[in-house]
Amino acid sequence: MPGWSLFRGPDDVVLGTEGRTRWREEGWWWPTVIAVLAV
Repeated sequence: MPGWSLFRGPDDVVLGTEGRTRWREEGWWWPTVIAVLAV
């Protein structure tokens, strides 16, 4: 991995617990993500 990479290896997480659960309660979040990816 390059030295500037935030991801250091197989035991490192790309998105922590806070990042994964931050938008879970927002009803608009996942439909928006899916729409952006579809475009």
